[in-house]
Amino acid sequence: MLKYRKASTNDVDKIFIWANDPVVRKFSYNSEPIKYSKHVEWFNNKLNDNDSIFYIFENSTNESVGLVRIEKSENEIIIGVLVDEKQRGKSYASKMLKLASDAYQLKNKKDIHAYIKKDNFASIKSFENAGFVFVKELLIKDIPSVLYER
Repeated sequence: MLKYRKASTNDVDKIFIWANDPVVRKFSYNSEPIKYSKHVEWFNNKLNDNDSIFYIFENSTNESVGLVRIEKSENEIIIGVLVDEKQRGKSYASKMLKLASDAYQLKNKKDIHAYIKKDNFASIKSFENAGFVFVKELLIKDIPSVLYER
């Protein structure tokens, strides 16, 4: 069973480690390693941004599993997911995405978009299992990508 909470300033180091994981960097649109000082500044800005929500997920033994980030931009809501490398392969991502999307859409009756690199098959499967549907293929920063929506 998964439980979640909103991220706090105490999560900055954990999220920094997750964000710099080589697999996470590979499937990010900015694949360069993240500098700690930039991460801290970015993270604190996001925590204070009313248009950004970070949910930290924990399993039944209170181990951190990963996070889901939902952000509202000018014209859409975008979701992303990170899973701790020790927790991968346990189907947590789709459960996390479903729980976070349900919570968000309960309060905000808006579609949520996910932009995924076309070769990120694990993420595509996780989003599909969480109820997201394929919308179209597109290029993002000249990278073949797909857009999913829920």
